[in-house]
Amino acid sequence: MVVVEVASTKGGVNMKHMRLAQIRKARGFTQEKMAELLGYKDKSGYCQLENGQVSMTLEKATRICEILDVKIEDIFFAKSVEVTSTHPICELPKPNTACWKSPTSC
Repeated sequence: MVVVEVASTKGGVNMKHMRLAQIRKARGFTQEKMAELLGYKDKSGYCQLENGQVSMTLEKATRICEILDVKIEDIFFAKSVEVTSTHPICELPKPNTACWKSPTSC
């Protein structure tokens, strides 16, 4: 199972969830209607997806995009990256060093 996650946030709110709600509303769908189309008994299951309370599978994200008639990247993938730190994520070993030849020795 593939789970769709995006790390971009604004004020602690995940942007994919905000974007999903905006697009849903713009297309004239209620949470109740989305829940019905996705096979939920009531809107709470869909609401938990939209609010990020449960992880969303790729299959579920794909179905939501089909219903809303949008590309998956328009909702679930960031269009830009916000740099929040200047610290390097990792440093690569220099060629011909012990770490280069055997990374487990580092």
